[in-house]
Amino acid sequence: MLKSPDNSYSDFVKKVWADFEICFPDEKTCWLWLFEEFQRRRLLFCRLCGSFEVSERNEKRSLYCISCKKTCSITAKTFFHRVRKLRAWIGALWLFDHRAFVNSATISQFVGVSPSSALHISRSIMAALDRQAWGNDFHSIEIGTVHFLDTFRKRSLVTPRWQSPRDEEFYEQALSAFSQDDKSDVGDSTTDSKSEEVICIPLAEERSQTDEDHQSRTLSEQESQILALLEGGALSLDQLLAETGIEPEQLNAIITELELDELIVTLAGGRIQLRTPEPEKGPREGAPTDAEGCLYFDCQYCQASSEADGKNLAMVKILLSSFKGFVYGLFGGISRKTMQYYLAVNPYRQYDPAVLEFFEENTLKLQSRDSAADDSRFGDNIAGPVSICLASDYIGSALIRAFVTPLMVKLRA
Repeated sequence: MLKSPDNSYSDFVKKVWADFEICFPDEKTCWLWLFEEFQRRRLLFCRLCGSFEVSERNEKRSLYCISCKKTCSITAKTFFHRVRKLRAWIGALWLFDHRAFVNSATISQFVGVSPSSALHISRSIMAALDRQAWGNDFHSIEIGTVHFLDTFRKRSLVTPRWQSPRDEEFYEQALSAFSQDDKSDVGDSTTDSKSEEVICIPLAEERSQTDEDHQSRTLSEQESQILALLEGGALSLDQLLAETGIEPEQLNAIITELELDELIVTLAGGRIQLRTPEPEKGPREGAPTDAEGCLYFDCQYCQASSEADGKNLAMVKILLSSFKGFVYGLFGGISRKTMQYYLAVNPYRQYDPAVLEFFEENTLKLQSRDSAADDSRFGDNIAGPVSICLASDYIGSALIRAFVTPLMVKLRA
């Protein structure tokens, strides 16, 4: 039912990236573009005193403030704070702006950075879009996260040990119920107070678990060769070097990517073997399911399910199904912890013709890709990812690691 993108989409992504390499062939071009965009948007000012009386330095990468006599980078305290390889960030923004959404492994291959850096870049853009989305009047459907259960295919540190990624949802529900019980106990001894949101507990960086049937990317020939060799048993790094003939630096990078995909594990002594997949477990006995586990009376999916005509339910279901196909096809599933970031991307992607046709016949209107917008200047769309990120302040890895998707989310169209 849910399948990976076809060759036409892959060709579209490659064409978009080829256009980027023509427009931004090197780092210098990217820094010059960023300076001109900041200047055009009146974002060139001293980050220390706020004065606009500045002059460029260091090939337009730094600003000298005439007022406070100090120098700072043009990216200081911005979305690009402390970024060194600016071309990787501009390249990822180019893909997002042209709606060529890809996973972090593809971004890593395109821009030439490590998979972890590519994941951080992608998550940072999603976080900026999510932050902006809550301040905009998008048409949205409030829905409980339990209705996204079948998209939770990747683990995070919130996922209970030895449990399925789906069980993270029920863990969060239990944590929310426990928190609400504590608040009600405090409220009994004090005056009535407004209910508070569940506190998000800072978590370590997410590690993904990709199932064999839902890989988030296509393995390269060298990766497939290494996996085939490991089918005969654990091998050392020296044995892999001798068998494959791959350069040591490249082999280490491939091993790292396979470890991030949790296709292999490194044993004591440095030997490498295939990871034995754990059988996926369903929800624990007695745990709520997709049909009965929603905690909120204002969940619009549940409200639509109780209506007699079923018209609104059909609209919600097709929008939900479209989003699920999007995350399955490009990312092989997601973790519950970061699901809201992918929801933030939803209004910017291209919808399938069937989805557009269905919603145009009803009240909700969705927009397909505007061919005229593709010819416009990169970043000219004031509501697009580029403008949002340029106007955003520093997000950072700490905020991304600490983020946890709430139990009620907005599915935006």
